[in-house]
Amino acid sequence: MPISDLPVDILNRVIFLGSLEIQDIINLSLTCKSLSQSRNGYAWKTIYDHHWGNVLNDYELYSENYVPYTSWHDLSMQMFKKQKKLASRLSKYSPRGTTNIGVFLDKFANDNHYIPILQNLFEKLVDKSESEFVSLGGSIDISKLSLLVNLIKAQTVRIAIEHLTPISVCSEPSAFRVEAICFRIALLMGPNPNLVRNRTIKLQQIRNTLRRNLRPELELQKFKSFTLMNGMKEDILTFKDSRAFKLFVKRVIETCYSHFSIKTTTQMPHCPSDVDTYNPYDYFEDFNILSLYSDISKGSSFVVMAILGRVIEEFLSDFHIVINEKRVTNCRVTLTKSFIRIGDILCLLRPTYVSGRCYEIEVFTVKEFLSVLARMNRLNERNSYIDPVNEKYVVDYFKDMNVFHSLSNFYKENYSAELWLRPNSAFVSPDDFMFAKVLCHLIAGQYERESSEIDYVYDGKDLKQVLLKSNNFIHLNTIYQNFGKYQPSLVEHLKLSKGIPSSHFFAKGIDLLDNTDGVISFQKVRENTCPCLSSSILNGQAIFHSRTCEPAIILGSKQDEPDLLFTLLNNGHYSIYRSESVKLTRFPVGDITLFRQLLGAIRLDILGLLYFEGIELYGEFIRFYPIGY
Repeated sequence: MPISDLPVDILNRVIFLGSLEIQDIINLSLTCKSLSQSRNGYAWKTIYDHHWGNVLNDYELYSENYVPYTSWHDLSMQMFKKQKKLASRLSKYSPRGTTNIGVFLDKFANDNHYIPILQNLFEKLVDKSESEFVSLGGSIDISKLSLLVNLIKAQTVRIAIEHLTPISVCSEPSAFRVEAICFRIALLMGPNPNLVRNRTIKLQQIRNTLRRNLRPELELQKFKSFTLMNGMKEDILTFKDSRAFKLFVKRVIETCYSHFSIKTTTQMPHCPSDVDTYNPYDYFEDFNILSLYSDISKGSSFVVMAILGRVIEEFLSDFHIVINEKRVTNCRVTLTKSFIRIGDILCLLRPTYVSGRCYEIEVFTVKEFLSVLARMNRLNERNSYIDPVNEKYVVDYFKDMNVFHSLSNFYKENYSAELWLRPNSAFVSPDDFMFAKVLCHLIAGQYERESSEIDYVYDGKDLKQVLLKSNNFIHLNTIYQNFGKYQPSLVEHLKLSKGIPSSHFFAKGIDLLDNTDGVISFQKVRENTCPCLSSSILNGQAIFHSRTCEPAIILGSKQDEPDLLFTLLNNGHYSIYRSESVKLTRFPVGDITLFRQLLGAIRLDILGLLYFEGIELYGEFIRFYPIGY
């Protein structure tokens, strides 16, 4: 049978098992009757989801995948045209020319559909760079890879801010909404797309476990104190009394929580013996919900509660709850400052360091908890414990965090030169974390201005200094469009005009090549990030510290003190080393696997944007060569 006559389901298997590129699929559709005739059918929806839709869903951009007036085929063709447009423009990119990153930020960082396109092109370019690294004798251009990473970061932060503003200061959000806010605040830290994907995977794993394990037990009547009946419109879950409901809730939470544990695989350094006892309030990653979904951190109690509250809310929404023969009309799942609240049930995560767990779960009724407060003469504090938090509280929770270290510090004593092969996505950069806090201040500042209770709002001068650090300036358009009217001093200090359109922001507002009159330029960002930086014979060398084995790239030396080397660590932090304390890193020639791991370990977004244009290999040593070399 010719391929043009194959049924759609068989054709789908051919397409995906053969890993056909979208261009090949479109070419195939021109000759394949079953594919060309099912323009709005299963085949084209599967193709669309595989190439673009699943990524948009990972970022909760569900409306972008809605097809009210067109077919899945037409939507796929629209995305393909956008992908071709970006790929064509990418070939004209010039790091310090007129087609610099500002042009790309204007054209490709303001349309949600470009998120999956950018990720697709990045993966293709990494594959191409691998083969070039071998065939060209160990020399590749990293500037375009850096551009794509920065565009993904700019898109990610823009999406987060647009979904965080405005946030209601009065409403009491469900646990589902609180988890979504925590997710978007994590996006402010510019995470690797793989971490975003891990959230989708982890939530689906938990749903599958509850569906496979807990629900069948209910259907088989394995629990004496609660039963499940299949109703005409909804399933009825009946509990003998509130104690039975408490036991059920605890079972659900423990089933969900069993999915979280710190992994000690090749994706992470080998954990020290006391990994189970680190304080989950000391590190950036414990306040980043994506780190918890990726099994990198234990998570602060509030972040853990947000996840557990969400999955409980989803699971209970399938049932009509009856307790002691009375229908429960209010079984809403919310978060208080201390508890997951499910109707009149309170769930507490109590810190523990037994058996590798971070928290133990305790469950009691509101009435039981109030009796405890009464015995302690603290009933006047009951509202602060049992009332659901509002949305602004969640933002303030992150805004007011006093954390100063990445979890990478916890592993530092176990570092080895092999850490060059660890993805930098495992840890949160100190600069990225602090910048996310700045953005939380701006978000919270909107409500403080509206209520005339200004707590702390960044003024334009402070914000300008933050934007002049590393690659933070790529988010300037988003900040201007969302906070400019609340921050008039921002416009003043950046010498911006009012009403600059988002699609022409860098073209009309910021000239990154202007090193004299311009407020923000490539040169001024470099000078502000690494002041007094001068050239060194070790420029661009991949090194590690002789004592801690901490990996880094040498950016240059300090003026008048050539023995002091400015370095960018692979966790995104800048540091100064003495020349006698560093050792060059050796890489086996032609090892493609190690090369891909190297690209995952370095901060491509910063290195390729501000300092270096490519990588070359001399013998066993890696060296980055400067822009314009």
